[in-house]
Amino acid sequence: MSANTFLPHLIWQSLPRCGNRLWLKLAEEWPDWPRPLLDPPAALLKQLPRDAAAMLSSRGLTGVAAPWQAEHDRVQSWLSASDRHQLLCFEDDQYPPLLKQIDDAPPLLYVLGDVAVLNHPQLAIVGSRHASHQGIGNARQFAKDIASQGLAVTSGLALGIDTAAHEGALAGNGITLAVLGTGVDVLYPARNRSLAAQITEQGGALVSEFPLGTTPQRSLFPKRNRLISGLSVGTIVVEAALQSGSLSTARHGMSQNRAVFAIPGSIHNPLSRGCHALIREGATLLESTEQIAQEVTSLLAFHYQYSQYAVPRQPQRAEHVMETEPVSTAGREDVFKAVAPEPVLVAGHLSPKSGEENCGLAEKLVPAHPLWRVLDDLPRPPDQLAELANLAIEEVLGQLLQWELEGRVVLEPGGYSRFVG
Repeated sequence: MSANTFLPHLIWQSLPRCGNRLWLKLAEEWPDWPRPLLDPPAALLKQLPRDAAAMLSSRGLTGVAAPWQAEHDRVQSWLSASDRHQLLCFEDDQYPPLLKQIDDAPPLLYVLGDVAVLNHPQLAIVGSRHASHQGIGNARQFAKDIASQGLAVTSGLALGIDTAAHEGALAGNGITLAVLGTGVDVLYPARNRSLAAQITEQGGALVSEFPLGTTPQRSLFPKRNRLISGLSVGTIVVEAALQSGSLSTARHGMSQNRAVFAIPGSIHNPLSRGCHALIREGATLLESTEQIAQEVTSLLAFHYQYSQYAVPRQPQRAEHVMETEPVSTAGREDVFKAVAPEPVLVAGHLSPKSGEENCGLAEKLVPAHPLWRVLDDLPRPPDQLAELANLAIEEVLGQLLQWELEGRVVLEPGGYSRFVG
């Protein structure tokens, strides 16, 4: 990556009161954004906060006087130190498509590990740092099952549930990603250093939006939670108190139109109250892995269409939801692989399969949704679609909203129909 590629991003990081939302707003208005930051025109300066505009217009873009020069040199040195050190700009093709959909996506991601796995379909697992023994076991087993079926497990490298989730994914010979609330070169908590090393050694990655050298700060961990949910097609909350970071991750997921699952527990356990609150707010009560498939199907379809990864095709199968052109998976067998006979999700239960029926979770989530089968170019009201698809009206309304946001269906006088473009 050349210096000019990420220099505008570092300049932006140094400007006061210039956040991600303003960055994304300007990106829509300036066709060659963010290059104008290298030589800011007067029209751009007028759109920035006054103190940021003053800094940008009064300091040179090169030389020791520039506040971003030291950071540029530090980043360049870090990138040169290892091919596992990567910067991912919002404009890059490898930037995760789901993360791009959130309203405050970070312009720059620091990655330690394999940058390509950020485009891997992911499920987040989060929960209390002071989890019960049962909670730790649940997180580890769910993560192991999910990872063994072809999805990555994303969490925050914290103690408790996060640690169990990462360990479970590794035990399932899968990929796991840790989103940090520090700089990617500052591992916190220190006791998880060896776990962080295992994550990258097994093909995963550590990810942060914060500049190198950023130390643990209480305010940064809630901020990073939106990235955990934003990278993922869904979030599983294992145990959480009523006031916890895990609930903020789940609520970010809800606001981002992602699936949210909560594992119920005893009414006498304070760590169950957060999960119960989420269930009351509309999260799916999660008891087994097979419940996940129906909830994340449309998001995975969106992910596969807009990411560089493709669903492995079954030549004998004629119907797929929202067909996309095949994309080569050469060199990515570790990401989408045919699974040897072992438990896989089929027909609403976990059971062993073999032969041509055998494939990972990511592939099993693609077959046509019953609602999609009854949609065509004739507008129909939701209640009629629910009757035709033999689905509950609540499920139909939720699915239609998701597909409308993805541009797959349109609401017209008379009801919903497939978008024909």
